[in-house]
Amino acid sequence: MNEYEDSQRRRLKALQTAKHHEKERLAAEMEAMCAQYRIRIAGAGQEVERERDLFREWQERKETEHRRISEAASACAPNAGRLMLRTMSGSIAENFALCACLSLEAQTKADLGRTSKSKQIAALPRR
Repeated sequence: MNEYEDSQRRRLKALQTAKHHEKERLAAEMEAMCAQYRIRIAGAGQEVERERDLFREWQERKETEHRRISEAASACAPNAGRLMLRTMSGSIAENFALCACLSLEAQTKADLGRTSKSKQIAALPRR
């Protein structure tokens, strides 16, 4: 009976030792996998930050280009630059074309104003 009990105790001890080693091996394997996933997660976050920075830089370049075009357009027609800044949602070409049209319109109105003043002066009674 003692012999049987000792063999069962040894068998239990061996099973405990084997299961303990297996548990340690699985924990190490799980930690290695978690470390790999942490690296991938951090890399994804860094990639998003890089793309966000690139997008921000592009927006700044776009703003600078809009201001530059607006300043150039305002030299042609003073109100065109202000309007262009309000219409920045369109393409640069569309905005430039709009400013050119506004410039022509402003010039035409100015010319018409001078013409109508000339006609008004001519229509005044002479002394």
